[in-house]
Amino acid sequence: MGSVEQKLHVLKDVYGIETVDAIFIDHAKDRYLPDLLLVEKAGLLQKGSVLIADNVIIPGAPDYLEVPILHSTLLV
Repeated sequence: MGSVEQKLHVLKDVYGIETVDAIFIDHAKDRYLPDLLLVEKAGLLQKGSVLIADNVIIPGAPDYLEVPILHSTLLV
């Protein structure tokens, strides 16, 4: 299926998408935070973007849960 970096390239360069309203994350739990940070760095998130992540409590992605506190750009 490809990496997040590859998909970001397609979204931005092929389809011309500048920002997104929502992101749904459901893949390797240890990639939640690194991949979300790539999305943030790519500038796809805007004020009001909704972040949805599956299975953050069980089996868990504790570092992902701390993101809104650490990255004020992700706050609504």
